[in-house]
Amino acid sequence: MGDFNEILYSHEKEGGNPRPVRMMNDFGDCLVDCELDDLGFSGDRFTWFRGDVRERLDRAVANAEWINLFPGFSVINEGHFRSDHRPVV
Repeated sequence: MGDFNEILYSHEKEGGNPRPVRMMNDFGDCLVDCELDDLGFSGDRFTWFRGDVRERLDRAVANAEWINLFPGFSVINEGHFRSDHRPVV
């Protein structure tokens, strides 16, 4: 869980220049290669902001073994507090 400084899909960004598709694909390929799945979230979909740009840069990922060990997990994007990133819990 943390700040990956990359998005997976174009809908995970609003404002500014569009993210290059290759960069999003590379991030997705990295997660696949590492056998990690995005765990989803509740709350605001954007975890980072600066001016009129908002993006989902912070996320939680896990492998299938972890997901099976903790089937009741939930990921919450909390409110902003003293940072341009939302806490992800």
